[in-house]
Amino acid sequence: MEIRTNYMTKNGLYDPNKIINVQGIILHSVGCAVDKAETWWDRWNKASYKSALVHGFIDAEKTVIAVPCMEQKGKAQKAYHVANDSTHNKYLGFEMCEYGGIKYTSGANWDKSNKAQVIAYAHKTYKNAVELFARLCDFHGLDPEKDGVILSHHEAHLRGMASGHADVEHIWNYADLSMAQFRKDVKAAMGGAAPTLPGVQMYRVRKSWSDVSSQIGAFENLDYAKALADKNKGFTVYDSNGRAVYANGTAVGKPQLKEDGSWGRNTTLRLQEIFNTTRDGVVSNQWAMYKARNPGLYDGWEWHSVPNGQGSELITAMQQWAGMAASDCDGEIGPATIKAIQRKMGTTQDGKFSYPSGCIKALQRWANAQA
Repeated sequence: MEIRTNYMTKNGLYDPNKIINVQGIILHSVGCAVDKAETWWDRWNKASYKSALVHGFIDAEKTVIAVPCMEQKGKAQKAYHVANDSTHNKYLGFEMCEYGGIKYTSGANWDKSNKAQVIAYAHKTYKNAVELFARLCDFHGLDPEKDGVILSHHEAHLRGMASGHADVEHIWNYADLSMAQFRKDVKAAMGGAAPTLPGVQMYRVRKSWSDVSSQIGAFENLDYAKALADKNKGFTVYDSNGRAVYANGTAVGKPQLKEDGSWGRNTTLRLQEIFNTTRDGVVSNQWAMYKARNPGLYDGWEWHSVPNGQGSELITAMQQWAGMAASDCDGEIGPATIKAIQRKMGTTQDGKFSYPSGCIKALQRWANAQA
């Protein structure tokens, strides 16, 4: 992640003479459809703007540091971000941008019609926030897992430390993200580990899987991981399950799916490969009625408000593989199809893919075992 330093010296609240002792960090989310950090910087860097001041803005690509906070260990310039001066005197504050197409209906409620895009963007800002907070905690000597060190705006509100806001949970609750996991990921990132995201395959470059401290990089893109391993003799690329997939310039077998019980693009791509269907990572033409019932179906699912009668080539192939009658092989991931897959995998047949799903885990394990 790129970190830019560009102080908002023209902001009406900016005062280099006001210094705080850093005791923690509060994470905010902007609450509107603005996805670029520099847009916020432009809006707030004015003498007439005295409504708020934060230490920085996080978007999907970078962080812009807007108020000095990494120049002197344990110290930072004061910012104003929770409408509580006692908190301002102790905590740094950072705003995360949100997907440019998010549509708020009232308060913290937002239209879920483009939920997939909102979540995908949130996962990117999450990773950048983890990296930033790890650097901040390391610099200021903070333990991210100690109570009260890292809080969301909402958590700070519940403690009587901040104004009544719902961020960041108003989006994260729909993205399988949590502040508890965030604090763990920040702690892990301080030791060089990558954050854990649902359904995302990460390739880690280490000397051995058990030697966490030797990790020199972690990527979603396997080619990037391979390139780094090639430049560092004695390093191996491991998938999320700890299986070696590349070493000494040679593939060590096929990359393995993360067996996490969440069916996303990586799982779809592997199944498309196994069943010899179009390989695009998308399960197309699915009835939106099934989406809410099956939280284990993650990204890469194409939902339609009404059935279009086309279905998915992959799902049709899997229906045949699962032993369904030809007349029932319609390419739709409905309850009958899910039961057939659950029966094939030997798991509970309830016609639903929960999260995490035992059946999807079994399916991922089966896919990993295929040649």
